[in-house]
Amino acid sequence: MTPEEVYAVTMPTTPIFKHVFTVVVLSETDTLPFESLEEIAYAITEGEDIGTWSQQSVDRLDDPDKIRDELIAIGNDGSFFDGPEEQEVFDNA
Repeated sequence: MTPEEVYAVTMPTTPIFKHVFTVVVLSETDTLPFESLEEIAYAITEGEDIGTWSQQSVDRLDDPDKIRDELIAIGNDGSFFDGPEEQEVFDNA
């Protein structure tokens, strides 16, 4: 099997959606020490900062190459949606 054929077999069968959010934080400092969304949520709801968030868009991703590109863009190796049955295809390719 070619890599393209393997990838076609391993694509998720459920739809994949890309959700984009905007977060606004108002604070008294010019740098913020946040390392997670959980920390941001705490800071704007219970901490010393104030803020809000809103959903900007939702896009359905149907193209296998687009899904892989989106995964890579967020730091994944492109295989996040590959389940155990898909890994067997890779192992046997």
